[in-house]
Amino acid sequence: MGGSRWRGRVLAAVAAAALLAPLAFAGGCGSSGGVAASPSASSAAVSKQQVTDLVDLTCAEIARDAAATLTAIDAGDAPFVDTLRPELYAFVYDREVRLVATPDAGVRGQSMKGKPDALG
Repeated sequence: MGGSRWRGRVLAAVAAAALLAPLAFAGGCGSSGGVAASPSASSAAVSKQQVTDLVDLTCAEIARDAAATLTAIDAGDAPFVDTLRPELYAFVYDREVRLVATPDAGVRGQSMKGKPDALG
């Protein structure tokens, strides 16, 4: 499925995640759904506030210029991937819980509906 098809859809949620950590919900942006965020349990350097700040920044940037923001997230560009803590990064779902933007090209476009997080 082409990236432009997903980018043309209304975005439902923005998420910031730290790898290998459970999800926590931290507010939301978009027309439906919430913002999933997870500071890494294994990384004391990533706080809940840093995750919330990244989610807020990503939401604001999507509102300002969605296409450029999604492109930057896909490329793994700062500030959407934290340069000091690369386990902290933003990703975006559509209404069908498909990843429309993520630095991990291997999962881009995949449905995450019903998939467990790293801790099950």
